[in-house]
Amino acid sequence: MATVGRLLADDVVWHSPGKNALTGDYTGIPAVLALFGRTFELTGGTFCTEVHDNVANDAHGVALVTISGSRDGTSNGAIGPCGALPRRQASRVVDVRGRPGRGRSAVPVTPDPPMSRG
Repeated sequence: MATVGRLLADDVVWHSPGKNALTGDYTGIPAVLALFGRTFELTGGTFCTEVHDNVANDAHGVALVTISGSRDGTSNGAIGPCGALPRRQASRVVDVRGRPGRGRSAVPVTPDPPMSRG
């Protein structure tokens, strides 16, 4: 996680789409890393992102990815390809807007109490 944290701007905002316990806007490196940790926790470490392709310039990028994971022994397969639209400044990610693909949520979550989002 330390390596990922170095790629993020201090005031990064990660927008997580959907209608589940992970949905929301996460501001700041600690909140974004907590989101990643919670994702791995909910999936028992099975969460996986496979990058198919990406295109970027000095300010923006887009990545086509397939996301998969399981919870409580139920595999939810992949929901890709979906997109992530990162915006960068000074080689650090400052804003990410996830765009889900067709299919189910990659992380089958029940309506848990919302986590602190920074």
